[in-house]
Amino acid sequence: MSLVFCSSILIAFTLGSTGQEGRSFLTDIQQADVANLRTAFIGGVIFNLANILLIAAIVSAFTKNIIDACIIIIIVLMSIVLDYVQTHRSLSATERLQAQVAPTATALRN
Repeated sequence: MSLVFCSSILIAFTLGSTGQEGRSFLTDIQQADVANLRTAFIGGVIFNLANILLIAAIVSAFTKNIIDACIIIIIVLMSIVLDYVQTHRSLSATERLQAQVAPTATALRN
């Protein structure tokens, strides 16, 4: 196992949440929604794949494969731009939907 994984597990189980009334790591995991855990896992995988691609571009540049390095960097940059645009569009759509929904409450008093 990698050093990062082992240290992450160690920190999660020993520190947990911080503060005077912090919860343990297992309590936090039990309260998390499965969809959120899945999204966090996929985000971590994508982040690591992007790092691997950047390392491949650096290695390609050092081995005089400039065209390969440029192609890899262009792919990573296109991915970053696409992610930014999609995130911006989804946040805009969320804001428009929230503007359409007006929370109301009716209070009945005697």
